[in-house]
Amino acid sequence: MSILLDQLTAKETCAIYNDLSHINPRYLTPQKYEQSFYDEEVIYHKKNLILLSLYFDKIIVCTDNILAFTRFLSKDVVSSVVMAPWFLELVKHGIIVLAGWGTSINSNMMENQIEYSSIYRPELKEKQYIEFLSRLSETAAWVVREPGQGEREHINYLLPLIQRSEGPFNSEDISFLSDLICETNESTGYIGTMEMFPFIDELYNSSAEKLDSFYNSYYASWHAYCAAHYAPAVPIHTSRIRLPYTEVRSFEQTSVLATLYSPDLFQRYLMQRFEPELFGKILSVDIEQLIAIRNGDWAKFKNRYHDYLIAASSICWVAFHPRAHELLTDDRVMDELIAEIFKSASKDVDLSALGSAIDVVLRLVVGVAGVTPIFQLFKTQINKRIGHLLDSVMQRELEPYLKKLRRVLEKPLDKMVIVSGT
Repeated sequence: MSILLDQLTAKETCAIYNDLSHINPRYLTPQKYEQSFYDEEVIYHKKNLILLSLYFDKIIVCTDNILAFTRFLSKDVVSSVVMAPWFLELVKHGIIVLAGWGTSINSNMMENQIEYSSIYRPELKEKQYIEFLSRLSETAAWVVREPGQGEREHINYLLPLIQRSEGPFNSEDISFLSDLICETNESTGYIGTMEMFPFIDELYNSSAEKLDSFYNSYYASWHAYCAAHYAPAVPIHTSRIRLPYTEVRSFEQTSVLATLYSPDLFQRYLMQRFEPELFGKILSVDIEQLIAIRNGDWAKFKNRYHDYLIAASSICWVAFHPRAHELLTDDRVMDELIAEIFKSASKDVDLSALGSAIDVVLRLVVGVAGVTPIFQLFKTQINKRIGHLLDSVMQRELEPYLKKLRRVLEKPLDKMVIVSGT
């Protein structure tokens, strides 16, 4: 049974996870990135999905991401993650939700995807995996992300990125790519990977720089499309693939910096609460235990954590401002920023947690080296006004759930090592 995306997001907090994807640039042009080790990639996605399950109701995985492979690397990594027992547990309990197209011709979204994915590199769509996905589709929760084929407007996000490309592309490249994008969109109704990637691969097979530039633009444009069309479902950023600092509409209809929803940020937040050794056991957590603690205390924790991200987003713009130092030494501006914090956050906001969130937000978004002078000034100014409260207020609504999570981490049941092929 499936529901429309806007129906799901009206009552659930939802994350769209594109990192586990055949369009992940790291898998399309691996020669441009640090060497990817197969098992490490599986562990990386497991960590991200577990973290996201701790502060989102649902994690949305699009069917084309997990089947429309164009490379052996993406096939090996993605299929191993999807077929892992812990992934199946998250699907079985409705935490991971599959998303696809529903049409008047065929409402079976997995069947639609299997048929579409066979267009290009059919040898990568192994029979065993296809059969597995067919069985999975019968038990998974489904969401229809577009009526009909959808995604016609994706071109409005990709085309400007290509036309403004600087670096490896010359004017002739840009003209060719622009025509290819427009012709593909006109003939199919969307700019799908099966229709475009064969041409890109053939044209630029001798230039990893050009291939990577295009694939990064495609990935960034898809995130931007998701942010605009699937809100308030949040397309998740990670620090491994740098994306523009786009804003998304939050569940409270507030614009929030998309980067703040990253599992990287949440990992840093938890590591501030737990010692690194204890946090390191998160990969060994039994999924059934993880699901069991998603109850009333968890709901309060999740909602309040999102409150902090919204509040932090309302002020962290100052770190990017060209006159940041001048603004941060202006008492009037600082008073306005503090007022903005309290306007964005709940009246009974936990100030110590908010302070930690702002700390992590600035360090993650701008990087420690780049933000250090501004960040120190920012922190000093905030502490002058509410520092004593930041140090003394207990995290009343966060603490019960964090204590339960600590107990689960102290007694993990699963094995941390992921063996290839399982």
